[in-house]
Amino acid sequence: MSNVVKITAQQQKLITSAIRIQILHTLIDKPMTAKQVAEKLGKSNGSIHYHMQLLYEGDLLKLVDTKNIRGTTEKYFLAIGTNFTSENETDHIPEIHISSNLQLSLAERREFLDDLKQLLLKWEKKTAKQADDDSASYFIRTKIEEE
Repeated sequence: MSNVVKITAQQQKLITSAIRIQILHTLIDKPMTAKQVAEKLGKSNGSIHYHMQLLYEGDLLKLVDTKNIRGTTEKYFLAIGTNFTSENETDHIPEIHISSNLQLSLAERREFLDDLKQLLLKWEKKTAKQADDDSASYFIRTKIEEE
């Protein structure tokens, strides 16, 4: 699991877009240009450049290299992370919101829901066996909606 990066409310707004989440995951391990990201994701150069510029201005991407090729400057970016928490989120807040935007096919949606159900079942079984004095009861609610 990648390190958790604390982000501001403004940065959190930037990652409410599925395409920006895809860009961050694409740029987590290998520096790439906007054109390379567009090719990898099968999107237009202009669209990817726009979203990468917003992520860069929001300090979610860092510029790691520039190369001058035939009079053009290629800029290579890396994501600062893919696992985020808001700067005011702590273990002591009674309510925690976790959200993401995913681009899923119908089959992937079914797989995701199955994985989520299995995760909840795992924790239901795990917590049914323990009775710690320092434990608390938590209500988990999941809402999945198409945009």
